[in-house]
Amino acid sequence: MLDRLGKALSFIAAGLGCLLLLGMTFLPGVLHYKPYVVLSGSMAPAIPQGAVVIAVPADPSSLRLGDVIMYDHPELHASITHRIVDIEGDAASPTFLTKGDANQAPDTWTVKYDGKAGKVVLSIPFAGYLYHALGSREGHLVFLIVPVAILCIMYLAEIWRPKVALDRPDTEV
Repeated sequence: MLDRLGKALSFIAAGLGCLLLLGMTFLPGVLHYKPYVVLSGSMAPAIPQGAVVIAVPADPSSLRLGDVIMYDHPELHASITHRIVDIEGDAASPTFLTKGDANQAPDTWTVKYDGKAGKVVLSIPFAGYLYHALGSREGHLVFLIVPVAILCIMYLAEIWRPKVALDRPDTEV
């Protein structure tokens, strides 16, 4: 019973790991979304620090007050996730004033997109910690090498385990 449970849990863990790996590396190019890791708490509690947010391309004219957007700040050299609190300009070329939910005041800059905007459609709390851990040297050790070693040991134990012989007569009845 415990052996089956262990195998089931290992398959579930491997499946979740593969889904996370696919969801953060291969699928964004195919499904046209981009994952970002939220590094600050400026959008808490709606989007906590360490969350992964998924941004999809959106026409800037389709964005509304209250939408959460991703943009690159040219001076800070960082991607920012903030909520739209004001829209200026015409519908063809809007300019957005943004603010982090946890911040007291709106940002001191405005956002204008040259192409498609990054509209946040999904937030996965705390998944960013795992994503960053996978990219580190220690993360490679813990999440890649150790599981492979454990699976190898489990496989070798299975093939080296003595087989139990059943007492059966050599003749059929």
